Amino acid sequence: MRAADLAEEFGVSLMTIHRDLDFLQSQGRLRKVRGGATGLPSAQFHGSVAERMSTMAQTKQQLARAAARELVPGQTVLLDDSTTCLHLTRLLTERTPLTVITTSLPAITALAKEPGVSLIALGGSCFPAYDPFMGLHTADSVEAFRADVLFMSTTAVTRGRCSHTSPETVQVKRATMAAATRRVLLADHTDFTRDGLYAQAPLADFDLLVVDDGLAADEVGAARRCGWWRGAPRRRGPPTPRSGRTTVRAAPGRARRPAVLPPTRSGTPPRRGPGPPSSRRPALPSSRRR
Repeated sequence: MRAADLAEEFGVSLMTIHRDLDFLQSQGRLRKVRGGATGLPSAQFHGSVAERMSTMAQTKQQLARAAARELVPGQTVLLDDSTTCLHLTRLLTERTPLTVITTSLPAITALAKEPGVSLIALGGSCFPAYDPFMGLHTADSVEAFRADVLFMSTTAVTRGRCSHTSPETVQVKRATMAAATRRVLLADHTDFTRDGLYAQAPLADFDLLVVDDGLAADEVGAARRCGWWRGAPRRRGPPTPRSGRTTVRAAPGRARRPAVLPPTRSGTPPRRGPGPPSSRRPALPSSRRR
């Protein structure tokens, strides 16, 4: 929309329109461009919290359910300020007791009175457009803690690297990654089609990638070459094999745990967390067989 058209339609000055657009941009409702404003996402803007919560909502719920299976009662959990992790907060009460550390104001509000959840809120500069605490003070406060697992989402994945729309976001997310023993990335397939202005970390820096089955085959291959990843099961429908897709879907009427896929090449960095115990007994030397 053009600022001049808005001024003419509402019978106000162009300066008034620009002040109003500045305010709406600070609330995350639009992005100012030369001569006006737009609601379209870009490498520096991806919408308000309300818009992102309603976008791909069912897929984000599926990713959150798959991520919740990684939780063990008694753990200390780091949550980022993403809307995908906000869906995860609604499932944490099923895995209590937990200690939760987060920078997300909506997550703090949701968990403040939950029994079984010991909540640690990381303060700092509040960004009303996205409702998190970010900045230097937030990043410094993260260093005082150590978490068993970090759940994080991303604005975009481009050429195997996560990126975001602000340097403050990258600063805090890098600090949370350094503070966690195990790192889990939650991303839907649309994240792989967007761009972010500021690079954060390569996919290889995460221990687990939880993604829906809409991800293109070439991106699946690239993710597997980075190490470990997990496909979120579909909510309903029989398991149907798809060429190039390696996700696992839930059979109707029962819950099914998604498969963890091993690396497809040698030399992949080992997982930071302890792996699942092997169900196979080691083979005996031929001299000890009977």
